[in-house]
Parts: sequence; C-alpha cells; structure tokens
Amino acid sequence: MNTNKKYLSVAGILGIAALAVSAFSFQSCSENIDDSNFAIKTEQTIADYLTTNPDFSSIADLFGQTPLGMKKEASSVLSALSARGNYTVFAPNNEAVEAFAKSCGHASYKELTKDEAMLIVYSCIIDNGSNSAYESPDFPRDGSAFPLPDLNDRLITCQLDSLDNYVLNGTSTLTKTDVELQNGYVHVVGTNAIAPSSKSVADLIAEADNMKGMTILLEATGWNLAMSTDSADLDTKYEQTDRDETLNIKNLATFTVAKHRYQGFTAFVETDDVFERELGVSVSDKEKFLEAITDCAEAVYGTADKGNLKSPNNAVNRFVAYHLLDAKVPFNNLVRHFNEYGYKYGDMKNPQTNTLSVDVWDYFGTAGKHPALLKVSQDGDVPVRETSHNVYLNRVSRHETKSYGTTEVLHEGIQALSYNVGADGTAFDNNAKNGFYYPIKGLLIDNKTNQEALASERIRFDITTILPELMSNNVRGGVYTHFPNGYFNCITNESADTKLLYLNSAAVGGTAWRDYQGDEFMACGVFDFVLRLPPVPMDGTYELRFGTSHNELRGMAQLYIGDDPNNLQPAGLPYDMRQSVINNENIGFVSDGNDENVNAENDRNMRNHGFMKAPRYAQLPDGSGTSTVLRKVEAATGCLRRIVVQQHFEKNKTYYIRFKSALEKSDAQFFMDYFEFCSSMVYNGTVPEDQW
Repeated sequence: MNTNKKYLSVAGILGIAALAVSAFSFQSCSENIDDSNFAIKTEQTIADYLTTNPDFSSIADLFGQTPLGMKKEASSVLSALSARGNYTVFAPNNEAVEAFAKSCGHASYKELTKDEAMLIVYSCIIDNGSNSAYESPDFPRDGSAFPLPDLNDRLITCQLDSLDNYVLNGTSTLTKTDVELQNGYVHVVGTNAIAPSSKSVADLIAEADNMKGMTILLEATGWNLAMSTDSADLDTKYEQTDRDETLNIKNLATFTVAKHRYQGFTAFVETDDVFERELGVSVSDKEKFLEAITDCAEAVYGTADKGNLKSPNNAVNRFVAYHLLDAKVPFNNLVRHFNEYGYKYGDMKNPQTNTLSVDVWDYFGTAGKHPALLKVSQDGDVPVRETSHNVYLNRVSRHETKSYGTTEVLHEGIQALSYNVGADGTAFDNNAKNGFYYPIKGLLIDNKTNQEALASERIRFDITTILPELMSNNVRGGVYTHFPNGYFNCITNESADTKLLYLNSAAVGGTAWRDYQGDEFMACGVFDFVLRLPPVPMDGTYELRFGTSHNELRGMAQLYIGDDPNNLQPAGLPYDMRQSVINNENIGFVSDGNDENVNAENDRNMRNHGFMKAPRYAQLPDGSGTSTVLRKVEAATGCLRRIVVQQHFEKNKTYYIRFKSALEKSDAQFFMDYFEFCSSMVYNGTVPEDQW
C-alpha cells in the first residue's frame, strides 16, 4: 500500500460483519470518519457530483441514509465519498433506482428496507484503495469480472453488448462512463441498478430459458441442492473464530490473514440446442431426454447404481459432476496471464488481454466423488485459424519449438462462453451468490478420446487451481495472505507450527520474481502437511514434478507420496532448498547457451540428479515481453523443477503428497509454484519432451 497517500478509504474503515444479519453480507464500520481526512474541495468529489445532479437524487439520498456498517456512530456512505480516495461508482440514475424499488414490491425507493437499500448502495461502489479507480478502458469486455469486489464483497462482471454498451452482471446497462472526479470515477447505470443475485448457481441456470436440459439434470441428480447457498457460500464457523488480522513472518513479510472462507461452484453448461444436436432428442420431452443422456453417460461411466441418479457413482450423476468445479471462478481467472513467453502485461495488477503472445492454460479437478481432470485454455495470437482469444475446455494443440506458436489442433475441445444470451438476445445473469456458470458449445464428457488427449501432453497446473479456496476468495493475483490451519479442504494433517502463505509479485512490484504466473504458495515454520493432488486423466506411468525456487532462507523437507494420506511412503532423500543452483554437482544446472545440443545434454544430466530447469514458457515478469526466460537466469540461486517420483497412477484413485520439515527451524520457507503430471509417452517418448 502507498502510505504517502493521506486519505481514509472505504476499505480502510470497513470490515465484514461476523455473521450476516440480512440476506447478503455487508461491511461493518470501525469508526467515524475524521474530518481531517476530508478532501480539500478544489474540485468536485463524487458526493458533490451526485448531490448536485438531480438525475441522482435518489441514490444520493440512499448514500446519505446508509451507514458503513452496523454501529450507531457509523458514518454514511455519502460521507466516505466526500473524502479522498479512489472509488469506482456505478451510480444508478433515478429511473434505475425506482425500477429496483418496484422489483422489490415498493411504490417508491423511499419504501426500501434497510437491507434492500444496503444491497444497491454497497453493490455499486468499488474501493480501489491506493490504486486508480476504474475508467472504461480498464473494464472487462468479455463478461469477465473486475479484479476488486464491491463493498458487498461480490465481484461485478462486465461485457460489451451488440450496441457497444457496457453491461454489468448481465442486466445493468451503463448509459454514460468516465465522469472523472477528485476521488474517482462515476459511471451511470441507466437500467437496472446493480443488485447481485442472492440465488445459487443452480437457481440462475434454472432461470435461463436456454438451459432447460441442465436444469433437469441438476434436479434429477440432486446437484441443485448440493449447490444451494445453504450448502455452499460462506463458512460461518470461520467467521465466528477470533483471529489476528495480520501475521508477521520473520525474514519474509507481514501477511493479511484470510478474512473469510467463501465456498462455491463454477458450472459449464450445455445450452439446450447442444443437447438436442448431440442427443437427437428434445429437452422438452423430459423422459426421452433423460433416457438419451443416460445411454450416453453409461457408455462412458458405466452402470453402477443404475437408475439411482442421486448416487455419486451413477453415470448421469458423474456426467453432471464433470461440469462442476468446487470453486467460484470468474471467467478471467480460469486462466491467468502474467509472465508467459512474449507477453506484455501492461498493468501488473490488472494484466491486459487484448494482445496474447501464446496459448495459456490451466487444469482443475472436477467436483464429486470421482473427480476428473478438466483443462481450460485460451488461444494466443498465433493460432492455426482465425480466433478471438477463445476459451476452450480440454483443447490439446501442437506447438512449434521456437516461439510456441500453435501449429495444429489435435483435440478440438469445447468452447466456453463468458456469459449467456438467449436466442432472442435476452441476457441472463450468470453471477450467482455462490459462483458462476458459463455456456459451452459442445457436449462435455470425459470419454476415452478426451482422456487420451489430455494424457498425451505435459499437464502443468498452478498451485492456485489445486486449492479451490484461493479461487472462491479472490486471492489469486491479490495481496499476501496467510491461511489458518484447516482452511483448505485439499490440505490435511497440518502440524500446529505449519504456516501456509500466498505471495503475489504484483502486490510488491516484483519484476525480478521467478514465479510461474507471478505467484507462489509457501509453507513456513516446522511444517508438516498433506496435499491432495488432482487426478490423472487415465491410468499409466507418470512423472510427478513441482516447481521450486532455491535461496538461503528456504528449508529442507522429506517428501512422501501415496493414496493413503495417513500412510504415505518416502519419495527419495530429504530435499534441501537452501543449496545453490549454480556450480552445484548435485543439481547440474548450466544456463542455456546457443548450442541446443549442449543444452539438451545439460537437461539429461540434470534429470539424472532428479531436477529439470524451469520451463522456457515462463520469463522474468517485467512486462516487456522480451525478458529473460527462467532457463537462462544466471544467479547463485534459481528456479527448478524437482522430480518427485515416476510411478503408476490410476485415474480413479486419489493421491497425496506430504511435506515434512527436516529442520527444527521456525522460519524455514518451503516454496511451491506449480505441479506437473507427465506421462511416460511424453517424458520418455520417441520425440523428446520439449523445453516449454
């Protein structure tokens, strides 16, 4: 944070209430605003603009009546918007406010309840803190979300409609943008004041008239209930626990302790025309539709618990589960752009997506008792055919070895869309209280062809996609964060001294960082914990690796692996991250030169020691697009891939890896960046594995 800025932001005076007292979460006030923090009014503030413009008299009135939290002495939202700061305000005009009041059953906005007023007031303000407020060139255009949440702690999505108007959350159209004021920007909402839905992902799918088929499947399998906001939204036990707001780690930094523990879902949903095209039946005939989808699913998933669609072993249930992630992921976080080869991010904290140098991807484990591997990728600017940076599920391509441009699509995959528009042009809100859904243009099923395609490539998944809570709580790409023990479902058996941390280079302007995608996960202290790994796509021999970085502050750990989290087997000798990478015979690292034969020989030598260089795909994140690739970094320490094990993995088994500190050192750091599953057909195939 820039401590030279002498203002008190809304974020600085707001904190979430311990338990929601209404249908939505809201921020609570810690104290009144001190008059000394008010701006010197050399030009209009946001409050000035709204109170002197008759078109905004209704929302200005509501801002003045609505407190920042629950305390009696809390200042109003209008007072905060009179103070210095950087605020993005999507101000509804009087017509939009009255439309909201009528939708709540009231004749006038003056009849709104306290909760209803708070909903639209908190939903139209983003506090940008020490960063500049959002102006229209910063807006997402493809249905992605703004990086920062509103005062309700909800993300706002944005897209351009066919008339080039910005539409927020699928329903709120901006009629004017970029009113620049002393403490931020006002953008005018002319229809439908922003009021994020309190409904579940399944409920919003049911409201879309082009998703009747998936609605039938969610209800038949019981997934609609599992996805309810009662089942997945906010972990109230975590809210009730007393904890410090920050944690200082010696020799590292001060970390913000995770404020909340949101849970949720992301759904990829076939529109009805896809089901009808692929199955040859109408979704309006429920019985025939269920028969057709059962035949299709049983051919892939088997006939266990036939007829019992609510069983997690049933084929139809597994078909639905393969469409779901146990995390609420905004469209722009399905993949992350940061330091991929040739990429210029522009704004380190809000990377651009207009010019993409190469394909970007990530992998997720799907929901349910039988999780499976799901790949999400986005086309770069050198595709084999015309594209618009489309996002695909399970697409597998071949790339050339010099610049990683796409040369051939081997497995087409299925295109995913960021928002849902019906045949008549009606836009549907896909931003639920507990997640998002995205329409897809093909039948998503984990059949043998799909499994073989995914197994044919190196599978590299960022640590953030293994831990759904990082996604659901909007941590990826955010501030330094500490997570108390028990925070992650995929991490168990934590010792009392295990401290789990997320670090992001953009938070500190770390252009010399050596992290894949610019962030990392770290364990500190005398750590001991077990991490559940994502599934492999099919049975076979795989090499498991993870991305790491050495320096003198690191620690040493014994690694264990297996399918019983309470009885894992050692994987080699203890791994010491403190050792130098350069001139170390135990590692064998030599920076890449111009002779590719020599580079390949060095790679083989490193593999014999259980190491690989970092992928050529990643470069130092200075945003130039021409910075040094990590394979060429010359330093006393550096980035590597540690080979953990080569062994047989089964698709339908869950595997775990344990990290146990081998040092009694309270400030030892153990670094994790990304993991790789690489099948023997890739790392030991007839064509050598590429450097990317």
